[in-house]
Amino acid sequence: MDLHRKPAPEDFGIFRGFSIKYPEYSIILPQSGYSFSLRSMNVSEVNKIKSSLSNPLNTIEIINKMIWECIVSKPKEIGTYVEFLNKITLKDREALLYALYVISFGRERDFGVNCKDCGAESVIPVDLEKVKTITPYLDTQAMEGKYILEKNTSDISPDLEMEEIVEERRKRKKSKNEEEINQDTNSEEESISEEKISRLNTDVPEILKKVISLNFDMDDSSEIVCYIHQPTLQTELDIFSKMPYAVKKQTDIINETIYIKSFEIKDKETGKLKMKIFDREDIFVGYQQLPVFYKNKIFEAYKTNFSDFNIEVKANWICKSCGSENVFVFDPLGQFFRMVVSS
Repeated sequence: MDLHRKPAPEDFGIFRGFSIKYPEYSIILPQSGYSFSLRSMNVSEVNKIKSSLSNPLNTIEIINKMIWECIVSKPKEIGTYVEFLNKITLKDREALLYALYVISFGRERDFGVNCKDCGAESVIPVDLEKVKTITPYLDTQAMEGKYILEKNTSDISPDLEMEEIVEERRKRKKSKNEEEINQDTNSEEESISEEKISRLNTDVPEILKKVISLNFDMDDSSEIVCYIHQPTLQTELDIFSKMPYAVKKQTDIINETIYIKSFEIKDKETGKLKMKIFDREDIFVGYQQLPVFYKNKIFEAYKTNFSDFNIEVKANWICKSCGSENVFVFDPLGQFFRMVVSS
């Protein structure tokens, strides 16, 4: 025994568990631009998720907490679990689940697939890291830093869209700094309270400030306005907490409408507001009465403005039976649960 080292329990034959350094994985999230590092899950954590799969709300809560507990480094904007829930989007969570999957179960996996033409079953090997692509939302600190670095170190032409975004971000930072200076001027001697720290840390990713509106005809005198936004983990929890025992048919509707913030009914000629519909149950009812064409327009608007900024993992493969070209799409959430159940 090393006399200069403080004795450990195992030095006396006492076993209190392994002191393991878990492997880690770093990822920049597509929508918020936040950078995280996560560690691998352990057997106990996988079993905890497995035991929660019978209830949608419990599953969501445990998944979110599991991700949080596996985080080993996070951005300064995320100080608490509550901030994590309110600033991380559902698409960002897919990226975090991908990271947790790769670091816990491995990047090289065999997947069962079916040919889209002949239906033949095959097993294909996939190196997930080689077929992963992340499409980032441009208005983030991460993309601003990347663009400025590339512009100053490479021979590239200025990107007009990024130039506008960088300039707008500078204006917002300047305005924020001036506001904080004015707040501090009145209380230079005063110690910073927890309330003040909370107030100064209320920034949310730009994508969460974005709301898209779509106008649809309702009848001869009225129109429907549909407001679309990017839901967060907290948005999802709030909805499922009202329907903790939802069955698959109901969860499908929840997932289809989760990005609808509200509806409004307005007068066509005057634009006067007749009714605002923000209760989730009312949104479900109204959504299911929409013509299919309107549903498709809503989904397309969400895809273009929000969900296209995501993580995608796709692998091409050839069917050995008929020679057709196929694409395997790795769904982070679905594949994560499959591995948990089979582990």
